[in-house]
Amino acid sequence: MMSTPPNPDQPVPPPAAPHQYLKYIGQAPDKAIVRELAVQLANHFFRHEQLSLSRNQWSKEPKRVCDWELLVRNEDESVTPSPRKSTPLQLSDIERHLSTNGTLRFADLGLPDPMCRWLDASMKISPGFHALPAKGSHSKAAQALTFYAKSNLGPRFPLVPTLDREGTAYTSFQSSLLTRLGTLRAKLVATSDVPHEDTWFEDFRALVGECVALIENTLHQAYFKAQYDPLPGWTFDPAALGERHGRRILDKIKWIYQITGHEFHADSEIKAFVVIKGLRNHLQHFDPPSFACTWEEMADWLNAALGVAQLAWRMRTALGATPSVPLIALLLQRRVTFSPKDPTRPRFKQPAYVGYASTSEQTLAKGAKPSLLPGHILMHGSYETRILRSETS
Repeated sequence: MMSTPPNPDQPVPPPAAPHQYLKYIGQAPDKAIVRELAVQLANHFFRHEQLSLSRNQWSKEPKRVCDWELLVRNEDESVTPSPRKSTPLQLSDIERHLSTNGTLRFADLGLPDPMCRWLDASMKISPGFHALPAKGSHSKAAQALTFYAKSNLGPRFPLVPTLDREGTAYTSFQSSLLTRLGTLRAKLVATSDVPHEDTWFEDFRALVGECVALIENTLHQAYFKAQYDPLPGWTFDPAALGERHGRRILDKIKWIYQITGHEFHADSEIKAFVVIKGLRNHLQHFDPPSFACTWEEMADWLNAALGVAQLAWRMRTALGATPSVPLIALLLQRRVTFSPKDPTRPRFKQPAYVGYASTSEQTLAKGAKPSLLPGHILMHGSYETRILRSETS
């Protein structure tokens, strides 16, 4: 039988898109997060006689304009103020903006950047040269052109990132950590059609590592801010805070209350952090030296990463710090769920011995290898080598 030749006039259908095992839930960010962020931003930008209003109170307020100044620092260290005004805004406008954009585009609204200067402001210096002193300057005090990066943690903070030649220096990692977390999480979802690739797994390892680094970085910045440049009402008691090193990070989270006196409730966020921290320890030290997970578990972990971002948010709020734009964008990322290739096919509930449990520290501690069930497929390497003998040539 002869096959029918292709019709050149018939359009060729596009190739089927690779299946993504992870997908976002819903079309918009979590409404509760949007509302809470909007109230926090309204209280920051449109202070009502220096008092914080509730969402119900703000919803009754007319449109407001934020009067602010952009402070431009001159070469002689003087500051020139440049007056600015925002567009008239109500709380509902901020909520709509956050929900639609998935972030705060403050410039579009005529607002200033809401960053907390001591926590978020970051300076990076990267000179690409080594400049010797002018000719004739050969005294012992002569030195190369040197760059000093001013600290965010007050004039008494003893560390000053300094370079007099090619190199790089940073004053804060808070913004870069938050930006990288948002980028990594979005990338893991977008590329979940190839989760077997080594690069995908390395991105996941980086995500859980950066989650823990974010909390540690926030805690240490708060500690040093309290020690060298405390805000009004803060307390720095070294005996009560204890050592910075060799401590459980869950104990160090108590620093926030000990420094500020402000309670913050984050039970679910701390539970998410404990899960992520356990993964970080496993994937950082490779102890146990194996790893397995199902994509249902991966979806849960990517959602737990949002819980870590919310923990950082709760900590910042207790510290009196507004949420930065990278944090807002991360908080407004949607939750994800596992997407099977054939959603109509029946599925068993995941057994307790499958996935991460098969490689966890808890399973290793039991010391008993699970028995293989009927119908299993035992995977092994395709080949191995064995040296039979050695002889002289």
